[in-house]
Amino acid sequence: MLPLRHDPLVHLRRADGSGEAEVFEEGAEGCAAEEIGGWYDGATRTGELLVLLTPIDLHAIGAEGVRWWTKRDSWDGMRNVRVDSNGGVIKGEALALDDDWTPFEVDLRSGAVKGGSYLEH
Repeated sequence: MLPLRHDPLVHLRRADGSGEAEVFEEGAEGCAAEEIGGWYDGATRTGELLVLLTPIDLHAIGAEGVRWWTKRDSWDGMRNVRVDSNGGVIKGEALALDDDWTPFEVDLRSGAVKGGSYLEH
């Protein structure tokens, strides 16, 4: 399992690891190739996708732009988020309203979510 946050080409601006993301081209020095607004807690590349983690959902960006944006998966936080060793799924736990942690999975091809703690009423 590979943790999010270990992409050397993605820089999260805030000292605490949360905040806007800057994406750098491989081999480029100095300035970011792209700035992506939002509140991001982690990032990783999986194949051709850059996957960004927020406290409530995940976003995947490919060469053509946004590939998918998950539904809201969490009330306000995720933990133990990692790319499955087969590379096709991201797994983690989402914070529920009662402060319990609920497992979830996101299919990297489609952005479809199984599980999670945020249930729409």
